[in-house]
Amino acid sequence: MAAINCPILMRMAAEDHITPSALADIVLQDVRDPALVDYRCVPNAGHFSFLSPVPSPPI
Repeated sequence: MAAINCPILMRMAAEDHITPSALADIVLQDVRDPALVDYRCVPNAGHFSFLSPVPSPPI
């Protein structure tokens, strides 16, 4: 993570029971400049909340 020197958009789902929030802590601790990390915990969001819907197959 120390080699990364660009803005990072990081969101955590408050109701995610699959990915532990400790993984976000690792990023914040290991990134070169924590000020570049836009980190927020999204209330009522779950593990799959940030996925786009699967597009319909072409006809």
